[in-house]
Amino acid sequence: VVAVVSNEGIGSTTFEIITAEGEEPLASINAKGEITVLKAGQATIKVAFAETENYKEKAVEVKLNIIKGVLTEDDLAVVETDVHTYDGTPKKVEIKATIPQLAEGDIGEITTYYIKTKNPDGTEVTNGSRIEAPIDAGEYAIYVEVSEGNKYNEVKAPNAIAKGTMTIAQRKIVITADNQKGVYKDPVNLDQTKYKVTPGEGLTEALLNGDKAVVTLETSANETSPVGTYPITVKTVEISQNYTVIKRDGTFEITKRTPALSDLIVTMPYDSQDVTTITYNNKPKVVVVEKAGNTVGLGGQGTPITVNYYELDAEGNVKPNTKTTVAPIKAGSYKVTVDITEGDNYLSIEDLYVVTFEISKKQITEADIVIEVPTDAEYE
Repeated sequence: VVAVVSNEGIGSTTFEIITAEGEEPLASINAKGEITVLKAGQATIKVAFAETENYKEKAVEVKLNIIKGVLTEDDLAVVETDVHTYDGTPKKVEIKATIPQLAEGDIGEITTYYIKTKNPDGTEVTNGSRIEAPIDAGEYAIYVEVSEGNKYNEVKAPNAIAKGTMTIAQRKIVITADNQKGVYKDPVNLDQTKYKVTPGEGLTEALLNGDKAVVTLETSANETSPVGTYPITVKTVEISQNYTVIKRDGTFEITKRTPALSDLIVTMPYDSQDVTTITYNNKPKVVVVEKAGNTVGLGGQGTPITVNYYELDAEGNVKPNTKTTVAPIKAGSYKVTVDITEGDNYLSIEDLYVVTFEISKKQITEADIVIEVPTDAEYE
């Protein structure tokens, strides 16, 4: 406001901004002397006094230096969200001036740059460099630069205005171990490629821009574990810090094993410990078949193993209708199989081949015969 103090009797006062031809006015002034600044520079204000009966008319000019203002943090506001989720694209915040009655051109163009201050795991970043538009997850300090305008000076680094922080949150992905199977007593070798990577809740994509995850799976199951299910856990994940991983278990199912000869101990009815021959002696030749010492869960309750005997012909073929559980006595060739009932860790099986053996004919000895001869008698 232009304040005029005058003697009594001086005529009324009028105000005018003097502007050279072709130039835009730097300010405007109303009848009350209230000035509205339009742009920086030196404005000329004409103050005129009307003629009265005691005073002649008079006009004076006053110079007004209009200096450009300096923007502060309070003059700016974030109008776009300062929290984002990593999606592989550059991120920025939108800044606008909050100065009342600001006209176009009063300030220059508003731009931002960013300096990373924290990694996604919360560790501090020291000596971060200027980034025009961050992509990676983390926390970034926001700095505002403004070019020179009609009413305000430019703001540039290193004197840029700090305006809070922008956070790019990690992208949530879910890594789920696929279910796998194995057989009791087989080595447990997990297929390390059996897992799925899916987006977290609310997302439509998981890994972006060719990003990859290196996953290690593990399970507590091993070749001695009994039949049942065991968790497959996602042990480790090597992945960019742009992602946070939700791990979900799968299951490793150990199924029942089909019995094999290696699961059994066979004791043959040999003539003695020192030979591998079986000779007829008018006694049953029992082949004893038992579970091996390290075999657990083979066969059910009752009689888990039943030994079968088949007679063989001269060509080694099974004679029809000769299957029996009674051990053979007579000389001949025999095939031995077993039937095993289902157990905790093994399936049932019928006629699992065990061995073929022969009961050889015995050489007649004096102990095998009694020869009776007649006593002396008169020749007839």
